[in-house]
This record gives sequence, structure tokens and C-alpha cells, in this order.
Amino acid sequence: MIVPRTLRMKMFLTFGLLFVVVLLADQAIERFGLPFLSFQGRVTEQRQEVFKALNLTADLKKERLRFWLDERIADSSVVARSPILQSPLVRIERRFHSGIDGGMKRDLLWGEIRADRDYQDIRHHLDVMLNSYNAYDRLDIIDLHSGVVLASTDEREQGAVIFDEDISFTGLSSAYEYSINIWRHPDSGDFHLHIARFIELPGKLSDGLVLLMHIDTSYFLEPFLKAGGGLGETGEALLVNREQKILTPLKYELPDGSRAKPLQYRINAQPAKLAAQGMEGIIAAEDYRGVPVLAAYRHIKVSPEVAWGLVIKRDVAEIYSNYRRENILSMMIIVFGLFFVVGCTFILARNLSAPITHISDAARLIRGGELTARADVKGTVEIEVLAEAFNAMADRIKIYTEQLQEKNEELEAFLYTAAHDLKNPLIGALGFIYLLNKSLAGHLDHNQRYLIDKTTATLQQFERLLTDLLDYSQVRVGPPEEGRSSLESLLERIKVDLWENIRSMDAEIRLHENLPEILMNESRAYQIFSNLVSNSLKFTREGVKPLVEIGMVPRPELPVYGSDRRIPDNHDLFFVTDNGMGIDQIWHDKIFGLFVQVDKKGSHGSGTGLAIVRRIIRQENGKIWIKSTPGSGTTFYFTLPTSP
Repeated sequence: MIVPRTLRMKMFLTFGLLFVVVLLADQAIERFGLPFLSFQGRVTEQRQEVFKALNLTADLKKERLRFWLDERIADSSVVARSPILQSPLVRIERRFHSGIDGGMKRDLLWGEIRADRDYQDIRHHLDVMLNSYNAYDRLDIIDLHSGVVLASTDEREQGAVIFDEDISFTGLSSAYEYSINIWRHPDSGDFHLHIARFIELPGKLSDGLVLLMHIDTSYFLEPFLKAGGGLGETGEALLVNREQKILTPLKYELPDGSRAKPLQYRINAQPAKLAAQGMEGIIAAEDYRGVPVLAAYRHIKVSPEVAWGLVIKRDVAEIYSNYRRENILSMMIIVFGLFFVVGCTFILARNLSAPITHISDAARLIRGGELTARADVKGTVEIEVLAEAFNAMADRIKIYTEQLQEKNEELEAFLYTAAHDLKNPLIGALGFIYLLNKSLAGHLDHNQRYLIDKTTATLQQFERLLTDLLDYSQVRVGPPEEGRSSLESLLERIKVDLWENIRSMDAEIRLHENLPEILMNESRAYQIFSNLVSNSLKFTREGVKPLVEIGMVPRPELPVYGSDRRIPDNHDLFFVTDNGMGIDQIWHDKIFGLFVQVDKKGSHGSGTGLAIVRRIIRQENGKIWIKSTPGSGTTFYFTLPTSP
């Protein structure tokens, strides 16, 4: 996760995110409302408005369809009870049955019936009724027992035989005078609405003569379902019977691409199922296509034995299509607003952070050694106070640094002078002892020789200590010395200088490949690696062949090696590791001090080598630390400037 580090970036992110969150929250509340409160969002309001419109449309269509059906039922009652038809129909029926019973040929029989005055009166009356109501395709009078059409407004249908499997007379009985059904013509495939009613004869209701009124559904039911507004482009009204089979063609294809056929396709969608079961209401569900819709459903009682289900629906996608356009517009507003806020934030952040940046730049210059750098005292009152305080602190740091540097120079001069002045008489003393030992050779007993040897060894150790002290004093604090150093050439020099130790210990020194050049003076780089390698060869384990490795840690692995130590971009992390005896953790922070010796009994040195190493690395703006466990070897990690 990337964490913004600058004030300007934090202001960008804070104000930008705050603007986006507030605007998105406002849009969400406007659309969806607030839960547990009476405030409803636009989506909920739109949903309720659509449900109201669907409810109103469903109620109007149900009422209109019910009114239209009642008119047709009334028409059938007027025709079936017409006194003009009663006597002629009785005579025609009697003549038809007597001819059939007498074995008369049908063609001859129908010829005589057509010539009969009673038939002509019946036919004329049916034509008048058909033209008067102007809602029917055909009127038939059928003998229910034989299924034969006795009279029709279409002469081609006279004498035709109609069976129950073709035209259903379900529910037509003495208890119910009429029935209404949808019927599909077996030849033409057209769909008709049939109203069947027993014809009333003088003094009784006939049980054998039926008036059948044909209505083409394509001229009323289909236009009726499509008529009316408020359903949009995807809206649809459909009718189903109690078996949930459609009564009119559907507007859309089925999911498999085919077209559903009326009276054959059964809809399993929830709105149609509820309407067919006699329920009424509104619902959000999927339709026969599997598309989400909002629907209103109604139950229509057509006849005592027949009922239909009416479904009025609209696609949810169309209902909320306006919100998609609004969402696009909102996103454009958000993007524009975000750019506006970012621009305002940039100006604000620049005005606020510029003085702080100046102070930060001055602090960076002071840290780099330019103690004369100061911050500009301008801006708001708070910034001016901060800049003045910073400059005052910088002045004090400059004074303290100059005083400290002066003291260090005096101390280093004294240290160098003292070491140098002490070394001259020490060399003279060593020379005198050598001459004394030479002149008294053969005249000294064992104890006298031991004392002379012990004195010589002590003076020699003192001389080495003074030499190391002189070397340490010559590593002066100041700007790093420029130069380039190759680790390959440095290692060759180290091997030559430490040849006796390497040969006697049978030690191995390995240098990793492809190491970069070090950007520092070669003599100082030599002091670093020579002291570290020499230190590794001093603290070996008995019975283990000494191994010293010099290498560099790849940058992707830096967090593993020093997560608490930030490595500058122009530095690389080097290491010198060995398989020696290791160093206890209590010495890890002390080991770089001057004259500090981990193993004083072993007399491995004066304790200035690692102090010199740390002083040089610090002068190069680097760091050094140690990782070691007794018995497992030691690794020194340190950072040095390298070439790209």
C-alpha cells in the first residue's frame, strides 16, 4: 500500500476523496433514500409510480374487457330470445330430424331447407343481427345433438358438422345458459372468441339448439390489449386461461427464439400464475422471457365456468433507463467536479505547502552540511513564526557545530601530537633495549632475559597502539573524498597484505560477482574492507576452515536485511560475512567504539580497527551494523555510495 508522504499529496487525496464520497452519498440518498426514515429515493418513488400506472391500466383494461364481454353476452341473449326465430327454428329442426331419420340424402335435404320460407326468415334475421351489432364474424345456429350447423350467416357453413373437440361448449347446460371460450380454427389457424347460448323456444329453453357467435380475436382482443398508453416501449398486456395458456399472441419471442402459440404455450411466470389462480395485485418478478419486470395482475370472471388472467407488465430496464442517462450525467459532473476540486486543492496546497517546502529544503541543505542555508520568512503568521524559529535554531546549530568542530580539531591535533611525540622516545627506548640485550648477550641468566623480552614486547605493543591511534586521528571529519574503487583490485591488495595469515590458516576469501564500483577514495575503501577481513580472520573457530565472503544485497531484498534502516538511493548495501566464532549480542553496539576489544585475553589487536571503519563509513553518509550469534559466524552490513 502506497502511503502519501507529502502534505500536497495528502491534501489532494483528502479533499478529492471527501468530494467523491460526499457526492456519491448525495447521489445514493437521492436515488435510494434513507433507510428507517420516511424519505424515499427517486428509485423507490419511480417504482411506486410505475406500480400505480400498471394498477390503473390493469383496472381500466379489466373493466373495459368486462364491459365488452357483458355487451356480447347481452347481444347473445337478444338474438337467442328473439321471437322471430322461435317458431321457424322449431319447424326447421323438426324437418331436419325427420329428413335424417327418413334416410333422405343431405344434399337434397339441404336444398329443400334452403328453399323453405322458415329458413329464409331465419337467415334474414341472422343477417340483420350481424349487421346491426357489427362485432361478429359469423352467427351460427347449431343442433347440439348432431353437431350440425342448421343456419349460418355464411352459407358455406350450413350443414357443416361441429364437434366438441373443435368448439368447446364447456359449462353450457340447463344451469348456465351461455359459455365463452377461445377457439382455434383447425384449417385456417385463426383464433376466435365464441359465445354459445341456448336458444329460447316458445315456453321453454331449448336443450338442442345453440346460438354460436364468432368474434375474430385479432379485431378486438389483440388491439384491445395493445391499446392505451403508459406502458412504454417494452410494456405488454396478455391474457391466460386457468391452465395459464396464452389466449392471444405474445409480443416477444421465447428465450429459444420461437413464437408461442395461443392455447398451446403455458406461461410459468409468477404474475400469470397468480392471475390464473384468481389473485390480483402487483409484483416484481421475471416474465416468460426471464427478463425482470414490474407487473400488475388481475382475475377476470368471463362466465360461470370460465375465467381469465390479465397481466400488465413493463421491463425494469426500461423503467430505470432514465437513471442510466442520469448516472452518466452524474459521472460527468463528478469527474468535472473532481478536476475542479483537484485544481482548487492544488492552488490551496501550493500556497500552504510552499513555505513549508522552503523550510524543508533548508533543513535538507543543513543536514547535507550547508549550515548557512535559511528558510524564507514569508507567508501566513503561523508560517512566519515557524520560519523564524527554524532560522534561529539553524543559527544555534551553526554556532554549536563550529564550536564542536573547533574542539574536535584541537582534540585531533592534540591526539596526533601526543601520539607522534610519544612514539619518538618509544622507538629510542626499543633501540636502547636492543643494544643492551646485544652487549650483554651470554651474560644474562634466565630471569634477566625474560624481563628484557617482556619489556620489549610491551614497548612494541605500545608502539602499535600509538600507530593505530595516529591512523584513527588522520580520519578527519569533513566532506567525503572523491574517487572510484574496484572491489576486485582492493581484494587483491588485501590478499597480498594478509598473505601470511591466509596461508597459515588455509583461509578462503570469496568475492561475489558483478559488484559495482564504490564512489570513494581507494585508500579509505581499502581501510574499510581490510579491517573487516582482518577482523574475520582473527576470530575463527577451531577445527573449521576460515571462510570470508564479500558481497552486496540486491535492492528487492533490502527490507529483509534492514527494514528499520532506510538505504539512500545512491547507496548500496554491502556485507562481509564469516564462519567464525561469532559475537555475543551485548557487544553489537559497543564493538565500534575506540579501544574496545571483545576478547582481551587473546590480544587480537588494539581495538581501533572497527572504530576506523565506522568513522570512514559515517563520513561517506553511510551506516554500519552487525548481525551475529556465538558459534554461527558474524556478518557486517554497511552502506556505501556506488556508481549507477
